[in-house]
Amino acid sequence: MRPAHLIDVLLQQTQALQETLDVAVRQREALKSGRLDLLQGLMKELHDASFRAQALDRRRELAAASLARTLGVHPRLSEILAKLNEGEREALSSVAGKFSLVVRKLQAEMKIISRLADESQRLGDLMLSEWRRMENAFSPSGGFDLKG
Repeated sequence: MRPAHLIDVLLQQTQALQETLDVAVRQREALKSGRLDLLQGLMKELHDASFRAQALDRRRELAAASLARTLGVHPRLSEILAKLNEGEREALSSVAGKFSLVVRKLQAEMKIISRLADESQRLGDLMLSEWRRMENAFSPSGGFDLKG
């Protein structure tokens, strides 16, 4: 087996992860701008895109293991690359680099979204607490009496 299959799967997975990243960016923008109405649809899109990427992850693992067996090495990129000719090595290395870059961008985006969601939750909790405090202050048994 030559690396063409692994390269093809890596390209597909990179594309699926890029789609996931694109949805995550749209989610972040919706969260930042308070467009909560968009988030439910984006969550479905994110789920679908990440499901495709996860399915391709298994295919990538199998393709890497198969190529590694053929080459007589462990399924590690560095070991596989060392056994390939220059053209194959450059092609696989290039695709692996693009894959790695998209993974890092997606991880960073997920951290940003997580922080934004946490901040949004804290703000919501603070507002809810304040509204409850005000509700109690203006209730008949509270501290504000309209009777004079």
